[in-house]
Amino acid sequence: MPNIDLYIPDTKKFQSLREQLEYHNNKDTLQEVAEIFLKAFGQKPIVFWKDEKLAPTPTYVNSLLSSKNQIKLVYTQFCAMMLCEKRNMGTFFSLLPEKQTKALKDLLLRHYIPMTDMEVKYGIPLKQNNNRYGWRNRDLLDLPFIDYIYSGYDSDWNYTYNICIQEGLREFIYEALLPGMSQLEVCEELPKAIHTHDNELSSLQILPVVEALLERDILEFNGARFTAASVKKAAKQLGAKEFFTNNLLPKELTQIRNSFLLQTAGFVNKLTKKVKKPDAPEDAIKHYVRKMLPLTTQTYPMVMNYITGLRPNHYYNCYGASLIQQTISILMELPSDKWVSVDSFIRHAFESNHHYSHLAFFYRSNSSTTINNKFARTEHVIDYFNQINEMGKPYVKGLLFLFASWGILEAGCRDYSKDDVSPYDSILYIRRTRLGEYVFDISPTYQAPILDIEEVLFELDPERLIIRSLPKDNPYESLLTDTCTSIGNRRYKMNAETFLAHCKSRRDVEQKIDFFKRYISGELSPLWQEFFDSLLKRCKPLTPMELSKYHLYSISPDNKVLVRLLASDPILQKLIIRAENYIILVTNANHTKFENRLKSLGYLI
Repeated sequence: MPNIDLYIPDTKKFQSLREQLEYHNNKDTLQEVAEIFLKAFGQKPIVFWKDEKLAPTPTYVNSLLSSKNQIKLVYTQFCAMMLCEKRNMGTFFSLLPEKQTKALKDLLLRHYIPMTDMEVKYGIPLKQNNNRYGWRNRDLLDLPFIDYIYSGYDSDWNYTYNICIQEGLREFIYEALLPGMSQLEVCEELPKAIHTHDNELSSLQILPVVEALLERDILEFNGARFTAASVKKAAKQLGAKEFFTNNLLPKELTQIRNSFLLQTAGFVNKLTKKVKKPDAPEDAIKHYVRKMLPLTTQTYPMVMNYITGLRPNHYYNCYGASLIQQTISILMELPSDKWVSVDSFIRHAFESNHHYSHLAFFYRSNSSTTINNKFARTEHVIDYFNQINEMGKPYVKGLLFLFASWGILEAGCRDYSKDDVSPYDSILYIRRTRLGEYVFDISPTYQAPILDIEEVLFELDPERLIIRSLPKDNPYESLLTDTCTSIGNRRYKMNAETFLAHCKSRRDVEQKIDFFKRYISGELSPLWQEFFDSLLKRCKPLTPMELSKYHLYSISPDNKVLVRLLASDPILQKLIIRAENYIILVTNANHTKFENRLKSLGYLI
């Protein structure tokens, strides 16, 4: 009879896991797991190894094998020995029937499988369950380490279930059954079809424009989020270089970066008004990103703006904060200056360990909420299957796009595919930038690229109200769209009508003029200065008057004698103010004189 070869694990790992198991599990649970291992070993003798050499049998194993009445500590130590050493887990799985290991591998990859599929797809029969309204024990399936999750009931009112790996055991099973799958996949060179986006320098350049637009309250806040219409309008005016620029693509793809830049800074400014923003661009970016991420109830609707049907309480009862925290945690582990596959990033961060359940996004509870995915044009009830692929994974990828928008990550993207379920499915590779290392506190200092602030970006015609954008990739050219009309060849024409568009008050006009002088040109020829002065003079040229200071009278056009009298009498002419359509005004101060004059002429009012 062949031996069962087991290994004595690393002491630190063993003690750490033993303490966790002791704290989080009761005796019955640990006994159940221990018996699963022993059932597979059968009556075969167990041989222990340490550093590839024979080792004495641990006392807790002898105790477990010699008596049926064990204390919790014995089960705890035996389970810790098995779970924290992947070679021991590998030995255990090698003793299981192939159909069981295949089912467990699929569970690791698919997360959830309907229990009714087990007999058809894996040849694992369901055991008889006499309790019509649920399951009474964990032996409905002859499959170790699984949990049952209620999923509904059939036409005969028999409850149905999905199965998944027991929470807390997944990471130990994953590496043993899928070795290497949880490792970060580092790429020295990207495939040719991948287009890269490094926004580090661009973000430092565009930041002042983002802040200037927000100072003008260009985004409309409805108390919970910024309105889609105002974000769309502001995004066009900001004009930061996008990840996808083809206008034939879905609209959610063509405004990713501009939307993230504006809304991230906008939310932080709105919700942390008392926090002073740093002056240095890199510190301001760090401020915006680090302050935004804890705002889970704003971050999720911002990233997943194409999903509708969720209620506010969904944002509070979700794994959103954990998804953000774990994403940042793994981003800090990335090798410097190396591209990493996004799929391997998600496997490493979530699917291979106890964070996997976070990808389902919502806590384990049945939900009848119907969500509408406007990007994929699908509508269905939330369940454990579509939560992961349509909410959890897209949210993580959306966070990566958010970081790439600010230049914290460099993104490697493929082209849009009609099979995509979110705008973020195109991101396949990421690489941390120097700015990212500073934002995530990996590096204590940051040397910003030298910005050519002396470069002339615009030329103002001294004789006509025409502006020419000089560099081909002028980051501020889009700012002209709110004040000018394009006349081709990077030239724009301005007049009072175009400049005053969207202005409602003199303050709006003053802000626009200050904005123009700051970002377009501060040196104005007499023509331009006179134009701006005239705009200010034209603000509120009409003074509203209080009607309570006047008596208002309407005269019948048929009363030609009175009309002629009011127009010809020299005294009445001094007392009345004539308006259009046979209407006259008389001030309160002149009203008595007006009455007396008409009375002297034979009229009584």
